[in-house]
Amino acid sequence: MIGLHIYKGYGGLLYPPVIWAMELHGLIFLFIVQMIRIYYGLASNRMESSKMTCIFIFLTSFTLLPILHYASFSTYVLEIEIFMSIVIAGFCIMEIVLSSFAFVTFKQ
Repeated sequence: MIGLHIYKGYGGLLYPPVIWAMELHGLIFLFIVQMIRIYYGLASNRMESSKMTCIFIFLTSFTLLPILHYASFSTYVLEIEIFMSIVIAGFCIMEIVLSSFAFVTFKQ
């Protein structure tokens, strides 16, 4: 998504002042949260920790909002971004469902 955003900025789409950089910073923040989220998911499965699974579910739910924002409310939305966001959102929903089952299993 960051690479596509850079392409949009230098590919001829005219952004209002400061908006391109603001959306890029949002994508970078989303990347950082995604890396933290993936770490917690990996660690919760390895340690079978219900607390870390709960954090993973919260962070996954938290990342759905920016993904949906970039699919519909950003300045320029390309069809490829809509497709990518639908795929990412689908994986996030699947992760929430599977993590909920893991949470119940680890809680026992």
